[in-house]
Amino acid sequence: MNQRTEDCSKEIHTLTDFQATLEQDCSAYLDDLSQNKPIVQVGNITMSDVELDIKKELLTKLRTLRRKVLSQQKDIEDSLQGLEARATQCKKAMECEIVEDIASIHSFFVAPVEDADVKLEAEKKKLEEHIRALMLCSDCSADLKDKAISTVALLSKITKQEQLDTFYAVSIQPLQREFEGARIQVQERKEGFRDLQVRYATLCSISGIQPETFTLECNGLEAIKKDVAALEKQVVMQAEQEYISDCVNEVISEMGYDIIGNRSVTKRSGKQFRNELFSYGDGTAINVTYDTDGQIAMELGGIDRIDRIPTSYEADALYEDMESFCLNFKDFEERLETKGVMIKSRVSMAPPSTEYATIINVADYNITTTKPARDIAVKEKRSKNSAKQMLRKENN
Repeated sequence: MNQRTEDCSKEIHTLTDFQATLEQDCSAYLDDLSQNKPIVQVGNITMSDVELDIKKELLTKLRTLRRKVLSQQKDIEDSLQGLEARATQCKKAMECEIVEDIASIHSFFVAPVEDADVKLEAEKKKLEEHIRALMLCSDCSADLKDKAISTVALLSKITKQEQLDTFYAVSIQPLQREFEGARIQVQERKEGFRDLQVRYATLCSISGIQPETFTLECNGLEAIKKDVAALEKQVVMQAEQEYISDCVNEVISEMGYDIIGNRSVTKRSGKQFRNELFSYGDGTAINVTYDTDGQIAMELGGIDRIDRIPTSYEADALYEDMESFCLNFKDFEERLETKGVMIKSRVSMAPPSTEYATIINVADYNITTTKPARDIAVKEKRSKNSAKQMLRKENN
């Protein structure tokens, strides 16, 4: 309070001293006037002109001094009123601050007493709202929601704070962890389903099939997993078949045979076959058949542009070519092994016979060579005599 009103006190003290000094000056003038007042005699008043002039001058000074005193007195009163108003305002402000400080100190050290039952009910309500918010999540199972409902029912029966603390640690916290685990599990399930969708679409594109639409509901995850596994197996087998086909083509080409054409066949059962036709000799060819199960069949026959059976002369000629082809088959297997293709088992290997003589209709194939059919021949012609000599060596 003294700090805020220090300047005002100083001004009041100065004005008070000035007023005291002014009063002393007035008293001194009055004393001087009383000492020099004219002598008044009854009957006759005698005053020289000089004394009269002195008295007039003195009177003029007194009047001037009086006006000055009155003016200064008014200024002092006005100043005192302003200072008193300011001091009053500062006092009220200080009193308000003191009251607020006292109130804050009181509220800090003296906390209001809260009813224990009210506090318990407030905490129970807050926990119940939290559990119900967890139940609104769609990522939890029906069993977990039923467990949450049972927990809320048990929570409503608690009547003491100690019971609530124990119930929170034993029941509510584990329930929260279960909800969080369910949320993470569903999130991982969704991410896994999205990954499977991408893989499924990619595999369908590679396999050239139209993809189906799957949803996470209604066992969609298991269904797409099954399809992805089947497509992956199909793609692997397709890649193996392509590699085997390339190796067979390379080996046959290395052995001096030119590719004539190819075709793809789908049976009524849905099973698919792919045929590749290679020239073998004058008017003959090797038909290589690949199926989706990885089996390979090789057949030697004559070529024509119509479907027909061979004549007896053609059958005898094809018989001799069959003998030559069977002798070369061992070389064919060895060349494939060097490229990593092993023939693990043979379903059947029929011996040369006119019964197996056949005519291949090249019109059923996509012809890839530019040569006329009558000019198709092996690069290295093998004579019938050389074939018979090789047969004798094999028998020996």
